[in-house]
Amino acid sequence: MSYPQGNREPAARPSRLTPSRDIGAGAGVVLAFHGLMCLCHHQNGFCEVGVVNTDPGAHDLRVFVMEVSPQFDPPANPNLGQITPVRVFTLSDTGRGHTDTVAVDAFRPRARGVTFFQPDGQPNAHPNDFRHVPDLEGSCFYDGELTGKVQTAFGPRLRVSDALFYTLCRTSRPFRAREEGSAETCPLGPIARVVGANIYLKSGWLPGHVTLRINGVRKIRLKPSANKKYLVFVDNSCPRCGPGFNDFPLYYAALKPPAGRKKILLEQGTGGGGPSAIPTPSAGLCSSSFVDRLDQLFGLSDAGLPALPSSDDAPCGPAVTGRSATLDA
Repeated sequence: MSYPQGNREPAARPSRLTPSRDIGAGAGVVLAFHGLMCLCHHQNGFCEVGVVNTDPGAHDLRVFVMEVSPQFDPPANPNLGQITPVRVFTLSDTGRGHTDTVAVDAFRPRARGVTFFQPDGQPNAHPNDFRHVPDLEGSCFYDGELTGKVQTAFGPRLRVSDALFYTLCRTSRPFRAREEGSAETCPLGPIARVVGANIYLKSGWLPGHVTLRINGVRKIRLKPSANKKYLVFVDNSCPRCGPGFNDFPLYYAALKPPAGRKKILLEQGTGGGGPSAIPTPSAGLCSSSFVDRLDQLFGLSDAGLPALPSSDDAPCGPAVTGRSATLDA
């Protein structure tokens, strides 16, 4: 997007997203993020995930923790196998304030720090490239300018210290960005529907594990083994939204355009976007009905609930502020 004529273009800030060129195998705990939330590589080294809390009753956080098959190894092998529910956390557990925190901490990780999969070659050509996640401070949006933050609109905040982030599921349809009042559009290609984060743990006589703490209190410890792995599905979608509903504008209740700019929104593009990250999107956690399935497994809804219409036309996926050092400024 070009800066409006007559205004001096401010200096662009470089991306803070530390790139990883490869996605390793053998993650013991996998996080998946779906719905309205914004990621930021925090200045203190962790990935901060701010849950957009401005649409209560329609977008309400649930964190599903489950045991899955030991063969589950995304993105190469997305087969969940048999799902065994462990626990679900809702807003009554986490709180929804900007000071409420959910910390995901790895003990004895094989890979320290947070990185973001950005392979060599043309950006966004690889189905798991993290750059499929709309970067509101990147290309096609505000081009290196920082967005304003409504501090209280992000809550709770998740903090992930040691993980590799990537696009787990992307749309098969391409999208484009357009600033309000402008006829100019910028092609994005397919965009992320679900963001994955792999946590790799050491094995041996003292194997690693992952803990989940809410406001400093440990709630659960995940210890993968030869017989099981764990998937933590973080959902802030609107499971009863109608087909074609585009909730991307709701990000602007939490983020403000830079001075002199207007909202930049998503529109459906033209042409095919290529295959999604997982070859069979009708199954597994890329299915349009996966959230319904979790609701049933965890006893949050009645069995037999009708499957959701596909969200491929209007995905409810995360965004990122790739130049900001925090979601507080």
